[in-house]
Amino acid sequence: SQDEVPLRSAPLIFIATALTHLLGGSAGREGAAIQLGGSIGNQLGRIPAFAFNKCKSLEYVTLGSSVHTIDAYAFNSCTGLRTIHFPEGLLSIGDYAFSMCTSMTEISIPETVNYVGRDAFWQTGWMNQQSTEENGDKIVICDGVLLDLQRTEDTDTIVIPENVRLLASCFLSHQNTAFRKVVLPDGMQKIPSGAFLGCDKLCQIVLPDSVVSIGDNAFQDCTSLQEVTLPDAVTSIGNSVFFGCTSLQTVTFSAGLERMGTDVFRDCVSLTALALPVALQELPDRAFYGCTGLSEIQGDSLQYVGHQTLYGCTALTKLTLS
Repeated sequence: SQDEVPLRSAPLIFIATALTHLLGGSAGREGAAIQLGGSIGNQLGRIPAFAFNKCKSLEYVTLGSSVHTIDAYAFNSCTGLRTIHFPEGLLSIGDYAFSMCTSMTEISIPETVNYVGRDAFWQTGWMNQQSTEENGDKIVICDGVLLDLQRTEDTDTIVIPENVRLLASCFLSHQNTAFRKVVLPDGMQKIPSGAFLGCDKLCQIVLPDSVVSIGDNAFQDCTSLQEVTLPDAVTSIGNSVFFGCTSLQTVTFSAGLERMGTDVFRDCVSLTALALPVALQELPDRAFYGCTGLSEIQGDSLQYVGHQTLYGCTALTKLTLS
């Protein structure tokens, strides 16, 4: 059913369940819990973290049309959960949200979803059944979302299939073999938060011209990454995107880049010189914090420099600001 669950149902469900138990009746706690969550979540738009964690008797879930966010671990280890209906308009599914839901056999991810967290569906019955092989890769894709990719042998390059529209956070976290380069498909518009977090063997990333934004922590701690070229369409990169990329030497910015997040190049100790794009007018807090090798920055259009932006840049000898 797509009918909305009114908020007034929440206290009625709670009172009815409590009275049933007090009078010696039998009422399942999980059923009441999911009705409470549906009532509240339908109005607030969010299923909070750990809301139904380990509700092992829960079997079926239908979320109201107003729910746009499912937070981390919301249904983690609900081992009896078989199916869940995601509403159109859902935007985000958090880390481990349905991990270890071993009875889950049906999943459909709406096109509106723009973020899927780390291992959101890990060890579900559905995911174990969906794994297929392509070019030597064990790969799991659901409605254009790449959830997991594992190479069966060492390779220099991983090529993401053309039918992928969205990368799940840390989708390479179960990759046990070595790789140095990742090529993303044409048409992909966003690199989501945490997509390559901790990929310490990654040396090169090929971004398609279609990319317009890069999410928080997307390449954080990619300690072997040496060079990055941002396509011309990129207008925004999030917080801590290249934090801890200690081998990063060269960054070529897109001409239209308008925003960078805090800590974006923090501790990139191998950076030596940067020419900032004309469209960028602000440097955020701690943008180049701890970049001890950075000797030159040119920013002809800057109007604002944030707190501790250049803290610890001990090699800085030339700074050009408008």
